[in-house]
Parts: sequence; structure tokens; C-alpha cells
Amino acid sequence: MASIPVAEGQSVKAQQILVILEDSEAKALVAQAKAAVAQAEARLRQISELGLPTAQQALNQAQFNRANVAKQWARTKELQNKGFLGQAALDDAQKNLDIADSQIRTARL
Repeated sequence: MASIPVAEGQSVKAQQILVILEDSEAKALVAQAKAAVAQAEARLRQISELGLPTAQQALNQAQFNRANVAKQWARTKELQNKGFLGQAALDDAQKNLDIADSQIRTARL
């Protein structure tokens, strides 16, 4: 609701207040927006403090796993070349290497 501190036809001076508007609704909207910003900032802190270290740990684990799988693939390839293992063993080793690569890509997201 607005209030009008001057009467119709009354003389007024420069800088005199003519109308006072009710601003409680606008103040409530501002308070609501500030609360939403605070909530978003808290969520961002949570992601930064918890999510990033966990993601880095997952990436480190995926890279470590990939290194082990690559060594296993190389051993399997060498044994297959010497005739000790068949193509199926090499195919399995390649599948494991492909999975490890996929895990690294996923961890980087």
C-alpha cells in the first residue's frame, strides 16, 4: 500500500516526498534471493571440499589400474607371440585395457 503525504493541489518544494511506496514485497524477494545465493555458495563449497578430492582419488586409482592392466596386456602379448597363449587370452587382456581406458575417461569427467 502507498501513502501520499501531500494533498491534491498543495504546493510542494523541490526534493519533497510526494509518494511513499510499500516495499515489503520487494524486500522479501531480495531476502529470498540472498538465501538462494547463500545456499548455492554452500553447495559450491561442498563440491569443492568433498567432490574434487574424491574425483582426484578416483582418477589416481583409474590411472594406477590402467598401468597394471597395460603391463598384463604386454605380458599376455609376449606369451601369445611365443605360442604359450591363444588369441582369446590376448582379446581378454585387450578388453581389460579398453575398460581401464574408459575408467580414466570417466574419472576425468
